[in-house]
Amino acid sequence: MAVIKKIKLHNFKRFQNFSVELDDKINLLIGDNESGKSSILSAIDIVLSGSRTKVETVGLDSLFNAEVVQKFLTSDRKLENLPHLFVELYLDEQDNVDLNGKNNSDGIVCDGLRLVCEPDDILVEK
Repeated sequence: MAVIKKIKLHNFKRFQNFSVELDDKINLLIGDNESGKSSILSAIDIVLSGSRTKVETVGLDSLFNAEVVQKFLTSDRKLENLPHLFVELYLDEQDNVDLNGKNNSDGIVCDGLRLVCEPDDILVEK
């Protein structure tokens, strides 16, 4: 069974940049109401499910950090300034060929899962 060692959130819900390393035995999320505890659990759930339908059901508009979206909307709205978001789960070392690589924001080789929402140049008219 894989264990989540670290979670990184970028522009996800209330978090513009958030990272936390976890203990392999027990972790507690403690905080005031609306501090982001449920957002962290939601991020984990969405990534582990691997379900595009789940993302669509929740809605991208509710996943993106509202401040980042507002900043874009009040800017010149250029494609290169579109916000992007990612959720990364770094897993304990199991050397699973399906999960191992360095496709993460730290650029390190490890097991993990990553959800990315960003503009796709293929869909842009030139």
